Amino acid sequence: MTTIQGLYSSGKWLISIPVTVVFEDDGSVRFSGEGISSQHRIEDIGISDRLAEIPRYLYLPDGATIESPDNGSIDAVLNSRRRGRLQSVIHFLETKSAIAAAATSAILLTVAGTLYFGLPGMAQKLASRVPPEIDKQVGDQALEAFRPYMDNSVATIQARRRVQTQLRRLLPGVSDVDLPRIIFCRLGTANAFALPGNNIVISMEFLNLVKHEDELAAVLAHELGHLKYRHGIQNLFRNSLALLFVATLTGDLSSLSRFGGTIPLMLVQNGYSRSFEREADRHALSAMIAAEIPPRRFSSILARMEKTNGNTFNALSHVSTHPSVEERAALFDVGDPLPEPAPGVDPPPASAANATSPRTYPATRFSSRQNTHTTQLDANGGVQPVPLALTQPVYPPELQAAGIEGEVNLSFIVEVDGSVSNPVVVSSNNEGFNASAIAAVSSWRFFPGRLRDGKPVRVRMAVPIKFTTSEPPSIRPQPEK
Repeated sequence: MTTIQGLYSSGKWLISIPVTVVFEDDGSVRFSGEGISSQHRIEDIGISDRLAEIPRYLYLPDGATIESPDNGSIDAVLNSRRRGRLQSVIHFLETKSAIAAAATSAILLTVAGTLYFGLPGMAQKLASRVPPEIDKQVGDQALEAFRPYMDNSVATIQARRRVQTQLRRLLPGVSDVDLPRIIFCRLGTANAFALPGNNIVISMEFLNLVKHEDELAAVLAHELGHLKYRHGIQNLFRNSLALLFVATLTGDLSSLSRFGGTIPLMLVQNGYSRSFEREADRHALSAMIAAEIPPRRFSSILARMEKTNGNTFNALSHVSTHPSVEERAALFDVGDPLPEPAPGVDPPPASAANATSPRTYPATRFSSRQNTHTTQLDANGGVQPVPLALTQPVYPPELQAAGIEGEVNLSFIVEVDGSVSNPVVVSSNNEGFNASAIAAVSSWRFFPGRLRDGKPVRVRMAVPIKFTTSEPPSIRPQPEK
């Protein structure tokens, strides 16, 4: 038999009545106080879990409660009935500060890992499975929100042709039907953004800010990245899954409305937004190089937009929806600075721009595949080295005259400035070709490999060079074995 003291509350009165509670060995529970006397089976009484030394509650079948601070006696009763062993273990663990701190850290790491790694991966898979019809419906609904600001009549025929021309530069071979739908509007700020359903919204303020057609192409390449990876749909999934995760964690659906407007959710959402912007930037870089557009054109229009719109993203970049302008510009910072177009001069037509622009980044029919280090760059959101200028190796005259063919496999390092160092012959079936292959590779230039934050890194690469008499030396990169 175990006896404890407590306060009885019926739920009908505002006062609590002191009572004595007796736990009998046969499993019955009796309590009595002034004007109160009752008996129940212990199986019919709910007992709250122990939390440090906070008083426990006994929940009676009729809705009344008894509050008691005698945790030790209640634990003894529960242990004797095999009902409280788990709670006892939990209480023992929570009394150990080191264990409690470790458990708290593990929970926080689990929550953070789920929010920043688990949910984004899940949202990406879900977004890839959304049918185009649903994607279009979401885009149409989003457009309705901007409808008061949109007026397609503000764009001239020349403006529409400019945008369509740059889209064709970035998407060669794509039919006009499959090109993104361009919507012009006046927003009072220079901006462009992508919406689900293959839509790109461009403000006239932005279009008037463009001083070179390559700058327009650079921003369109960024928005095409948002469309390619379906960031609009991903964003809906990420935020919805974050809310559901919090509700599951707290066990309270009402927490959805409270958490929905809190600073923690804002930080999570802005973190998701920054990751989308970085992914779209990396897509823009690859698309610009493929279209022979100097990457620094993106940096120039980004700086001009910041100057015109104000310093929007730099002050608190870690809580902003976009990375800082400095971080984004660093990714595209390659080669000599480009001259600023003269103020007041209208951008040339696209055809003229293409005819007169220097081919700083010539297109190539080959690319290089990196080793394990480069794979890590990809996994962490970095950028692989990209060929900018590759010299064809010279076929040794004496071997060519004799009709001798061969292949040289080279390994080399792309330095942080894009130059090549330490070219090494991995294998060769004729040493006569080695010197020519090494000389050619040594003169190559690359856009260097970069980490997510834009910091350039050294990357080892490999390339096989085939010398055949029927055609110029073939350069067909392949993964290192």
